[in-house]
Amino acid sequence: MQTAICHVDPAQRDPASPLPHNISLVKHLNKEKSYKKYLESEYSDQWRKHLELTLSNPPGRVRAHVHWHLHNKHKRSMYKPAPYLTHQCCPYQLELLRIRTQHTMHIIPSHLHYALRHARADYKDRVCPHCLAAGITVLGDEMHIICHCPATKLVLAQFTAKFQGHTPLKNLPPFASFTPDEMTRLVLGNPPPPVLTKDLKGWITEATPIYSEFAHALRTHVTSLHTVDVDLSSDDDAAQSSDSNDYFSPILLPPGFQPAPAPPHGKILVPLHLAGQQMLGQHILFKWPTYGWCLGKISAWNSNPKCKVCKQIVNFTVSYPDDSSSGPHCLSLDNYNIDSDNDFTNHTWLLLESCPNP
Repeated sequence: MQTAICHVDPAQRDPASPLPHNISLVKHLNKEKSYKKYLESEYSDQWRKHLELTLSNPPGRVRAHVHWHLHNKHKRSMYKPAPYLTHQCCPYQLELLRIRTQHTMHIIPSHLHYALRHARADYKDRVCPHCLAAGITVLGDEMHIICHCPATKLVLAQFTAKFQGHTPLKNLPPFASFTPDEMTRLVLGNPPPPVLTKDLKGWITEATPIYSEFAHALRTHVTSLHTVDVDLSSDDDAAQSSDSNDYFSPILLPPGFQPAPAPPHGKILVPLHLAGQQMLGQHILFKWPTYGWCLGKISAWNSNPKCKVCKQIVNFTVSYPDDSSSGPHCLSLDNYNIDSDNDFTNHTWLLLESCPNP
């Protein structure tokens, strides 16, 4: 602890040295608390400076995260959550969290952080599949998918009226006057620079539900598109060190089954959408924390919007013949095991199909 403190307050290398001048002015009973806040501020400044160094690096996932979420007037603290997370009752807050943490690799192609079927690709090669189908090669990052891609930018157009109606409430410039870079940062839940610190709480209360709803609408729209399968990967140092080769442990499939060639597309997985009835009778593998991969069969389609698991609307009921049990499931592309990897995380699934007769 002493070593860590000395990194931000070198004077404390000598335990007998006095506290910083502004700390010494407070009451004796409050000095410990004041010094704690002082250290938090210093640590946060060093944390931001360290991350902002990545802005001079070639494009990558870390650089993108810093660019969109940390490089702004409102200084982020290591000890406080992002503003949008402080909203107490936002219906689609998880959708916004997934985009901000780069967990939506089926929505934003540049979020894809692994590839086990083919050789690794650089971040700059994670192209937009919708534009690639039209013969155009362009990086499928957040700004492209939200603002520029002809197949997906219509979601932003649908929400422009809501964004436009909100900005005057906080004396902000019209939403249409923002640059694509500013629009992207805004719809990802980051307060624009003109918002004063004293108005930040009000902005969070009014803006977070709108931007969370936008994140949900974007995911719903993109998953309704029949996208081209583009296998891309990460250039993150951590990914290179832990997955420097393409070897992995495949799932031991039940007899008579093989992985489906592609995950369900269109609106099949959208909760309450009638297209989901096409999944009735399909077999899946679902990974449970204790039992591992279990063979199940989709036995029912959910039409009740009040049926939820972890605040998410259930789309299917899955029956498991091994123990004659069944339960509600929220199956989506976000938790789909596209590589049939046995070591994939819990609560993920894989669509199966019957093996052809020999």
